[in-house]
Amino acid sequence: MINHCEGIYNSVITHHDIGKERLTKNYDTILIFSMLHHVENMDFAIDQIISHCNRILFECRLCENGYAYRSGKWKKTNKWKFDTIDDLIKHFEKRFGFKFIQNYGSVDRKRYILEFVKQ
Repeated sequence: MINHCEGIYNSVITHHDIGKERLTKNYDTILIFSMLHHVENMDFAIDQIISHCNRILFECRLCENGYAYRSGKWKKTNKWKFDTIDDLIKHFEKRFGFKFIQNYGSVDRKRYILEFVKQ
């Protein structure tokens, strides 16, 4: 997916620690590949995401347990467990205020690729 995006005219891929760094510009799409549960400051990250993009692509599982390595130790961050993909989608719609568009299916390690757009 990243290779395809980089090949699109006028596209740019950047890296940010969305749990700590403020985003300084708006993006058409923010890609969140199996990392949201590792973010230490979830509310800050969600505020940054929803205020700086029109579309989100998530890669995640129904069950996630996040950790962050800080000061030489592993620290628990966020976790969730949903029984169905519909429950996960409803949760993301509520948390982010974006509308679910498409489930691209389960990929490696039982992760789903989910697309949401700003309403």
